[in-house]
Amino acid sequence: MTKAHAILEYLQHIGAKKEAEMYLKLFKSVEPQRFAIITVDAQTLAVYERDVAAALAYISSLGLAPVVVHDATGALGKQLVSDIWTNGGRCQAMMAGLYTGSESAKAIAAKAKGLVSAKTLPIIAAENLNEAVRQLLRIIKPGKLIFLNRFGGVRTGKDELLSYINLPHEYGGVSKIVAAEYKDLLKTASDILAAADWKLHIEIVPPNGLLTELFTIKGSGTFVKKGPKIVKQGGSEVDKGKIKRLLEGSFGKKLGGSYFGSSNEAIFFVEENYNGIAVVNKIGGICYIDKLAVLPEVQGEGLARDLITAVMNSCGKVFWRAKPENHINEWYFRLCTGMQKAGNWFVYWSGLDTDEIKEAILYASEKPADFVS
Repeated sequence: MTKAHAILEYLQHIGAKKEAEMYLKLFKSVEPQRFAIITVDAQTLAVYERDVAAALAYISSLGLAPVVVHDATGALGKQLVSDIWTNGGRCQAMMAGLYTGSESAKAIAAKAKGLVSAKTLPIIAAENLNEAVRQLLRIIKPGKLIFLNRFGGVRTGKDELLSYINLPHEYGGVSKIVAAEYKDLLKTASDILAAADWKLHIEIVPPNGLLTELFTIKGSGTFVKKGPKIVKQGGSEVDKGKIKRLLEGSFGKKLGGSYFGSSNEAIFFVEENYNGIAVVNKIGGICYIDKLAVLPEVQGEGLARDLITAVMNSCGKVFWRAKPENHINEWYFRLCTGMQKAGNWFVYWSGLDTDEIKEAILYASEKPADFVS
């Protein structure tokens, strides 16, 4: 069995084989050098070197070659390279340039790109880790920047994992509640995203969680991104053709012909490129989230969270429904302040008064389906 098959088999055991295959196809569709930069500091590497080496070797066996940057010196850096090879990966150490200051970042990036083209992981040692990463980011412009962090994903002072952080919009609030050990890393991530003029996501991951972070929707760390622009519009302002394609593409079903005729009074919270949408109707002064949809190719990036947060911030009181077999019901349950099964639906709400809940459940459970197939 090849390493690639072993990884997919492992992910199948945790119910994520289809997700892994989707992400692997997605990663291989981008320019190889723009896949990812992975950074790991010496303190993390000192404790988790074997985990890091094994994960990088697995990624290499899949035909992927992220650029790896670390600030470990001497034997530890050499051990990482040796263990990647021992585990079946391909890599090459790059000890000069960014470490000694004798070679420009542009030259180092060019060498790294050459190695990536040969499906060999560049393992770059850097004296100033953050500065080296900033320079390489500007030149390589990867889709992902991954911090392998010995503390794992970002947690609050109450030890609650923050799975998604939307920067810079949430920086002020999040910086007040995160545990002390994450504050510098959060500031670094915020500054990097603010300076990026391309689509960049940052993932803060425990060293032994790199594979699940890369190849599953749920992940194992904290997904940090520059928040999308979400526009609130009325029915006369939106492109209904694009909305129809978005809804049908997301749900995999056809809308009934009367859908837009019955939603002329709806409020549309639309991601500016029509990658996601929340369709909201006012029912007795309360917002009913009639549809929440995200295109398959951007699922797992937190856009659904951004959309529903925008609705909640705008409306205050909201309710919605989902089929019992909906795969994101667990997320909905964490999001709501109350839920009840009614007929063929789970009905969720947030912020409703006791006397409003009964009417919300009645409306949501009796509303006819909008999809015809």
